[in-house]
Amino acid sequence: VTAAHYMEGGVMLCIDTSHKVLRTTTAHELMSVASRGMPSNYEMAVKSAIVGSVVLTRYNNKTYIVDDVVLDQTPKSTFTNSKGETMTYVDYYKRQYNIDVKDLSQPLLVHRLKKKELKDMGENKLVCLLPELCYLTGLTDEMRSDFKIMKDVAQHTRLTPPARHECLQKFVRNVQSNKEAREILSDWGLTLDSEPVQLEGRVLPPEGIKFGSREVTANDMADFSREAGRERVLQPVELVGGQWVVIHTARDERVANQFIETFLMVCRPLGMKVGRPDLLRLPNDRVDGYVSALREKYSKKLQMAVVIFPSQREDRYNAVKKVACAELGLPTQCIVSRTIANESKLRSVSLKIALQINCKLGGELWTLKIPMQGLMVCGIDVYHDPTKRGSSVASFVSSMNVTLSRWFTRASFQNPGEEIVNSLKISLMEALKNYHQIHQQLPKSIVVYRDGVSDGQLSVARDHEIPQLTSVFRHFNGYEPKLTFVVVQKRISTRVYASLSGKGLSNAPPGAIIDHTITKRLWYDFLLVSQHVRQGTVSPTHYVVVHDGVGLKVGNLQRLTYKLTHLYYNWPGTIRVPAPCQV
Repeated sequence: VTAAHYMEGGVMLCIDTSHKVLRTTTAHELMSVASRGMPSNYEMAVKSAIVGSVVLTRYNNKTYIVDDVVLDQTPKSTFTNSKGETMTYVDYYKRQYNIDVKDLSQPLLVHRLKKKELKDMGENKLVCLLPELCYLTGLTDEMRSDFKIMKDVAQHTRLTPPARHECLQKFVRNVQSNKEAREILSDWGLTLDSEPVQLEGRVLPPEGIKFGSREVTANDMADFSREAGRERVLQPVELVGGQWVVIHTARDERVANQFIETFLMVCRPLGMKVGRPDLLRLPNDRVDGYVSALREKYSKKLQMAVVIFPSQREDRYNAVKKVACAELGLPTQCIVSRTIANESKLRSVSLKIALQINCKLGGELWTLKIPMQGLMVCGIDVYHDPTKRGSSVASFVSSMNVTLSRWFTRASFQNPGEEIVNSLKISLMEALKNYHQIHQQLPKSIVVYRDGVSDGQLSVARDHEIPQLTSVFRHFNGYEPKLTFVVVQKRISTRVYASLSGKGLSNAPPGAIIDHTITKRLWYDFLLVSQHVRQGTVSPTHYVVVHDGVGLKVGNLQRLTYKLTHLYYNWPGTIRVPAPCQV
C-alpha cells in the first residue's frame, strides 16, 4: 500500500508491487574485505564500507539501516532483554532462533529505531545486529553499470500490465480472505473492490515535428529518430576546419580517426557544414594532460573541443568540464572511447553526437507548431547534492522565441536540501530583459512548469514562489502579463494501463490524458502519459495547476504540455516531463 486519498471518485487506495534486491553477501564478508584493504585503520575501513547500508536479517525477515559499528562489543557481550534477563548475544540467538554464532570476535552493527518504530517505547532504543547474520540489500555502483545484471533484475521488477494486474488482484484476494483484515475494514465502514478503478481517458493526436526541410508526423510511439537523422535541422551551425579540436590518447588514435570520418558523413544530411578538426594526441590519460591540452589549444577562434576518454572516470570528466566551462568558456563534447569503438553502432552514435554539438553551438534541431503568440514558457527545478555536503542549485530556464527552441538559463545556489526557491525574482527579471532585447517587447503570457514540488509543498510554492514572480511585473511600466504556474510531479505511485480494442491490458499510449476520478478534489490537475515504454508498466506524470492566470482551456493546456515533451534535444521523441524541466 503506497497511499490512501480522497480523490474525485471517492476514497482511493493506491497499491503497487514492491521488490527488494537481496544479495548473498553478508555484512561480515563485506567488512572483512574492506579491512584487508586498509589493515592499518580497521575502524575507518569497516565503517566506511557498511554504515548507511540497508541489511536484511533472514531469521525475522526485517530490514535495518546500519547507523554505526560498535568495535568494543562482540557476540559474547551481554545485554538485558525485555523480561529483564541478562544474557549474551550468543545465547540469545541460540535460544530465540536456534542459530549458532560462528565468529565470536566480530563487532556489532547498530540500528537506531526511528520515531515511527518506537511507537509507545518513548525513549530512544538501539538494535544491535551480528554482521554474519545480516545480508546486504540493493545494488552496488558496479552492479548498476553491468548491463546483464540490470537486464536480469528488470525482468523481475519491471512488470508488464497483465503481470502487475495479476499481482494486485492476488493482494486483494488475500485481504478479502483474511478475517482480521475484513474486520478492520468493516470497523472503518470500508470495503475493498475486487478490481482496480476503471475509467475512460483521452489520447491526444500525434504531433507534427518541423525540421528545416519539412514537417513530419511522429509515429504511434511518439518517436521520430529516423527522421531526425535524415532531415535538415531547423538551424544548422558551421564548424570551420581547424577551428575545432579532437583530443585523444595514443591508443585511441584509430578510434578517433574513424569517428571523425563518420561524423563528417552524418553531418551532411543535417545541413551542418563541418571542416576537418585539428587532432591532438596525448601520451597518457592523466587528468593534467587533458587540462593542459585544452589550455594549450584554446583561442578565441576555437569553436569546440571533442575529448575522447579511454575509460569513464568522474574526476577526469569534472576537471575537463570545469576548465572548459568556468575558465575558458569553451563548448566541449566528452566521449568514452568504447561508445565509438563498435563500428556497427558508430553511425548512430556519431549522429547523436552531431545533434548535441549543433545544440551546444547555438543551433536548433526541430520544433512544433505553437499557436499562442507572445508566449514565454519557463522551467524551474532544484538539484540536491546526494552527499548532502554541497549547496543545492536552483535552475531557471525561459524560452526566448515563438517556436520554444531557444532558451535563457540561470542558476543560483541555495542551502543544502532546500527545495523552495528564493531567487525567482532575479531570474525572471533577467529573463524578461533578455526577451525584450530580442523582440523589443515583453511576453503577453507566461506559463511556468515547476518540477520537484511534493503534495505537501503545493501551498508553500503557491504562497512563496508565485509572489516572487508576480512582483517582477511592477518593475516594467504598465506591464501586466497573464501567469500560469504548473507543478510537475514525476515521482508518483499511480500506474495506469489501457484496454484497447479488446487486445487485453497494455501500456497507455503516448498522449494519454486522465483528468477525472483519480485526480485531486481540491486542485486543478491531470495525468499525462507522454513517453513510450518498452519494459514494465508506464508511469504517468502528474500536473497540478497551482495558479491559472492565462486562462487556457483545459484541453489547450494539456496539449501545450504534451508538445513541450517533444522538445528535449537529447532525444528524438518524447520524455516524461516538459523540456524546460529537463534542460
